Amino acid sequence: MKKFKKAIATSAIVLAVGATSLIPTQSFASEASTQSTQSVPKGMQKAQALNKSLEQKELKKHLDRNGRMRIQPHVPIVIKFDDGSKIKYEVEAYDTPNSPKVNTKSGVSAESTMTASAVKYKTYTVKKSYFYGVANFTVKLYTDVKHSGRYVYVQRKYDGFNGTYAKWWGNKTRTLDSTGYNSDCATTEAYGYYSLDAPGAGNYFNGSYRIRADIDPAGAVYLRVID
Repeated sequence: MKKFKKAIATSAIVLAVGATSLIPTQSFASEASTQSTQSVPKGMQKAQALNKSLEQKELKKHLDRNGRMRIQPHVPIVIKFDDGSKIKYEVEAYDTPNSPKVNTKSGVSAESTMTASAVKYKTYTVKKSYFYGVANFTVKLYTDVKHSGRYVYVQRKYDGFNGTYAKWWGNKTRTLDSTGYNSDCATTEAYGYYSLDAPGAGNYFNGSYRIRADIDPAGAVYLRVID
């Protein structure tokens, strides 16, 4: 009889452990989204700037008919929200470091020099920055290109990030169109995820981003916010 009771008790323990192992675990994203913001310092809770619907609504005021933002280099566009948070969109343009120089040594024909001088190597950067309370972060997409006549060619693309109480992960870049001709643009893209952290509270929000740079042969650069 004692052996029978012991066997029943052992079976009950095995069943209980088995049932526990079948309970599904929450994904990283859902776990973060369900965390309480009670312990998150004031001003660092989810800001309106992180609400994609609100952002898209405000963005419409700055988009052309192709859904792109034409931003003058070094003259940012800033969208401000009612809670004091904001998003800044920027474009920067520089001569590409260590780009090939025009050879002006004697013996080079004037025609060759003129042809070489028509080739320009530029680095274009599009940025998207979030500001909310004492926290902020910026995602960046760099594109090195070669301008030659009516063409623009993507030479290289890479991304960057900096932030306070924020980090990125799963970040990648890709080239969607390596060549632009006349009014057609060369296009690059950066995308990934970000996580927001607060002192003493840890991770309290996760989001995603996806931005593109459209570069035409004449040097105009457009920022396209996909996500």
